[in-house]
Amino acid sequence: SLNLEAFRKILKKFDK
Repeated sequence: SLNLEAFRKILKKFDK
């Protein structure tokens, strides 16, 4: 799902 992929990308940006 593109939405899931985009969400994961956002999470990666906030990844510590």
